[in-house]
Amino acid sequence: MSEGFFIGSFEVRYYGIILMIGAVAGALLSANEAKRRGHNPEIVWDLMIYLLIGGIIGARLWHILTPPPSSGITAAWYFTHPLDAINIRKGGLGIPGAVIGGAIVAFFYTRRHHLDFGEWADIAAPGLALGQAIGRFGNYVNQELYGAPTNLPWKIYIDPQHRLQGFANYEYYHPL
Repeated sequence: MSEGFFIGSFEVRYYGIILMIGAVAGALLSANEAKRRGHNPEIVWDLMIYLLIGGIIGARLWHILTPPPSSGITAAWYFTHPLDAINIRKGGLGIPGAVIGGAIVAFFYTRRHHLDFGEWADIAAPGLALGQAIGRFGNYVNQELYGAPTNLPWKIYIDPQHRLQGFANYEYYHPL
């Protein structure tokens, strides 16, 4: 399965496209909720730019500080290879860090604009869940997030280069 396509020499990855679709879908849902509550939905679109930046920084920091054991890389390795620490095109984004980074950004944004942080977090929560659900399809495309080996009808095939060490002889896994 291809991970993306090229425009000239620039690679566009499906994972990034899927994440942006999730972000836009989440923002649409949040904007509708803001409007339903009598708030200006443009606030969501204003905030989204900052949330994406904060979320990406938080997601990368989470990965750097807590890399998965299957990657063979430790946090100490990133501290001695700072260029790899900032190279998100090599992978490594953690959703807990994205949520934390986004929450920090939202807190300061709402404070600066004299908005109720709790209410806006409540407005954003369903959009965050929708964006996260859509984003998981990016993990499917990358074949980087899957469960135990299985032969059940809902199994998914994982290419040999994406299988964890010790599981090279298994072709099908539970989707996550």
